[in-house]
Amino acid sequence: MFRKFLIILTCILAVCTAATSQNIGNAIGEKIVETVLGKNIEINGDSVTVAHDDGAKYVYGTGKWPGITIAKLIPRVGAGVVRQTLYTKDTCVITVTGVREDYFDSYIRQVNAAGFKYTPDMSGGNTERCFSAKSFTGNTLNVTYYTDNGTLSIYFSIAKKPENLTSLENTI
Repeated sequence: MFRKFLIILTCILAVCTAATSQNIGNAIGEKIVETVLGKNIEINGDSVTVAHDDGAKYVYGTGKWPGITIAKLIPRVGAGVVRQTLYTKDTCVITVTGVREDYFDSYIRQVNAAGFKYTPDMSGGNTERCFSAKSFTGNTLNVTYYTDNGTLSIYFSIAKKPENLTSLENTI
């Protein structure tokens, strides 16, 4: 009986030690990179987040659509794997890999349905297809699909109000 107890206890301690070792390894890795780059780094499983002093964040390897407010203003990509995101309070860049070309056409239809119809621009070369548009509120969306590797790159920017518009709004 005592022998079974020791075996179970040894297994539990081994699992706890492995988890603790990984966390310690992540913490050491974060500190080394932070010291070299002078930036705040967070390693969380398969993702790495770099926080800049101006509030911008670069996240690599998340595999998930970002849950930030700005990303909720554009249609979510329902194909491929999110590889990296870069965002500030008014700009968002999302890179998705493993996307088929026919999905790009479907995504552009979703973008149009979401209100990005104002002066759209479709262009591209032999290895890329591009879509650029502004919403009725002036927000800018650029979507580029790279046909050679199935990567979809999305750039979204919230329109900034001119300073004099705010004061004019207050007088009306």
